Amino acid sequence: MKIIIYQSNIIEIGGVETFTYNLSKALSNYYEVLLLYKKCHPKQLYRLMQEVECEEYDPQKEYKCDVCILASSWDGYPDTVKAKEYIQMIHANYKEANKTFNYKYVPFSKTTKHIAVSQIARDVFKEMYGYECDLMYNLLDEIKETKPILKLVSATRLSAEKGYNRMLKLIEELKKRNISFRWTIFTNKDTYNIKQLDIEEVTFMKPRYDIWDYVKEADYVVQLSDTEGFSYTINEALQYGTPTITTAFDSIYESVEDGVSGYILPFELFESGTKEDWNKYLYKIVNKKLKGFKYDPKCKIEDWLKLLGNADSKYKAIKKERKDKMKKIKALQNYTDTVLKKDIVKGDEYIVDNERAEVITKTIYKGNPLAEIIEDIKEEVKEIIEDKEVDKMVEETKKKTTKKKTNTKKKVAKKK
Repeated sequence: MKIIIYQSNIIEIGGVETFTYNLSKALSNYYEVLLLYKKCHPKQLYRLMQEVECEEYDPQKEYKCDVCILASSWDGYPDTVKAKEYIQMIHANYKEANKTFNYKYVPFSKTTKHIAVSQIARDVFKEMYGYECDLMYNLLDEIKETKPILKLVSATRLSAEKGYNRMLKLIEELKKRNISFRWTIFTNKDTYNIKQLDIEEVTFMKPRYDIWDYVKEADYVVQLSDTEGFSYTINEALQYGTPTITTAFDSIYESVEDGVSGYILPFELFESGTKEDWNKYLYKIVNKKLKGFKYDPKCKIEDWLKLLGNADSKYKAIKKERKDKMKKIKALQNYTDTVLKKDIVKGDEYIVDNERAEVITKTIYKGNPLAEIIEDIKEEVKEIIEDKEVDKMVEETKKKTTKKKTNTKKKVAKKK
């Protein structure tokens, strides 16, 4: 028995594309299957060709089969396919598709059966177009063997002494072994003259002070420095129960127990490590993930109180007063974000951040009234704008920012 599956335009990724692949692959174990298409993304074509015969549809050629399965009702039909039965797949809620795409179903005159992939798709299709539909949920591919994705996090400068070249080496060795990983790096990569990475496994995120969700989720926090006095990154990771991957700088042994709360990699591994050396360490990192270790902070506030003496709890009340100022700071920060950062190119954001800090400091500590934090930011901005002195400061800041940007560009042009 011969089956032709037809889909006019097979794009790189999509639900119908997955249906076509899964059905073609599964049916090929029981029938002669030919996949016809008008257009097909190269990646899709490559994987489809490994499962079934594939051919670009030729409207001048006659094709014969027992059953023709029309995977999609979009973009026309294969008029020259002759079959005993034509099955039209219904993949969508056409009522919603009509709202979104202004799509209307145009039937193929040869269709003998409609099959919907869900009850809602079947019911809506019958309501809109009057056709009876059989129900056949989407066929899933067989379950593949999966590998755990190694989740790495770093928060570091990308400078030489912080081990940027070692980070590149670690990436290289992971990719050589086809180890699936995702490395999230919190840094300002534009600050350093580094080799630009085009590696899908690596994600750069701007520096921030609340990365703990990422740290907690990670398999390891990575720090490959030349030296560290006492690494905050490492100890903060351990505090959240996340093991570390580090180089063997001197102070690391005061924080990490090798093989218990982290893996300490010798500097020689990055400089002259053999394939066998890398295999040994990466096997442990991937297959012997460290969990359940105990970590006691090396320093507590009581240590400082003991050192300084004369501690008085009354100062906690003073700290509460800062909450009101923080509300005002947040309100003004939101406003200056919308005003100062408008049309600012990425490389100049640091100028805006500096100017914004100056505006906030002058305004808050002069005691000028600002809006309280409320949910509707428009109302918040409206109230802030009413403060003419703040408006004046912001305008002056915008001028200063523009001037600094111009001077910066002139300096860069001069260097070139």
